[in-house]
Amino acid sequence: MDGVDLTPLQQRAADLAEIAWRNVDFDRWDRRKVWEQFTDRVRLAATTTSTLPRYWTVLSAAMGVYDPQHPEARARLASILTGGDDRALLRLMREETELVVLVVRLRSEGRAEERKRREAGEQAALI
Repeated sequence: MDGVDLTPLQQRAADLAEIAWRNVDFDRWDRRKVWEQFTDRVRLAATTTSTLPRYWTVLSAAMGVYDPQHPEARARLASILTGGDDRALLRLMREETELVVLVVRLRSEGRAEERKRREAGEQAALI
């Protein structure tokens, strides 16, 4: 992410949260409050678990997260969940939740902007 230097642990935390975010069943959530709800659940799952696999299970159940469909996301998820440093990563998810979710939000908004630019370019090419 441009402009923000993340430690490797922060990067792993943001990647894990982003995988969850990109696979959330949004039909279950109030779009006006979804970022606040996501933040709360990221923190709560980190508070109530002691291993990354259990964290993923709890967060997935709380948010209605589907298993990642893309092979790259599945591989990254497996890498994070088996990468060790469970306690340190969970502590970071509890103590730096806002930073982690902000990174996910900025990435998400960046993808949306890129998609809009691409669609605008495709529309212009049709004219």
